[in-house]
Amino acid sequence: MYAAVSRASIKHGMRDESIMELKAFEYNPVPGADAMYLYETAEPAARHYLVLVCESQEVCEKAIVLLQADARYQQLLRLLEAPLEWQGGEIVYSGEFTYSGL
Repeated sequence: MYAAVSRASIKHGMRDESIMELKAFEYNPVPGADAMYLYETAEPAARHYLVLVCESQEVCEKAIVLLQADARYQQLLRLLEAPLEWQGGEIVYSGEFTYSGL
């Protein structure tokens, strides 16, 4: 598995609208992408990171090109302070856990 991560500097007051723009990809995903996540750090900083997960580096690089050409992506960019700068890397561990009882 491979992922590309970018800091997403969402404009003040545009968090919920950004999430709505990203939800559009649920119904018509980026070709090659297995998952997309928007991660938000805890307050007070509340920084956001967009993660695109794919099966390989080659597929992820192609998916990013397709994503950047997508009109929905262009809509998302208008809600950000700066363009996304993708950093790719291999997912070296992935685990799923059953309910822990907490």
